[in-house]
Amino acid sequence: MRYHGDFAWGGVAIARTLAAGMSWVPWRSGADDYVEAVRRHQQAGQLAELGGSAVDTPWDPLLSTAMTRHGVRVEEELVLDALVDDL
Repeated sequence: MRYHGDFAWGGVAIARTLAAGMSWVPWRSGADDYVEAVRRHQQAGQLAELGGSAVDTPWDPLLSTAMTRHGVRVEEELVLDALVDDL
């Protein structure tokens, strides 16, 4: 199974729950994907503050670091074009 969720601590928690119960592959869920989405959408004011407590991202430890550093969440809908292109 491939999984992509919001770049928010809740989305990370869902990915960690999946990883504990099944075999999965992160889909555009790495630090580079997050930073690119922030770059594309931050100027347009489309990103909300990243609330909650940081959660480790074992599939890409740099993702948690990048999310903490930038401090914004990226809703999945904002990267939908890239996900659809993959299909």
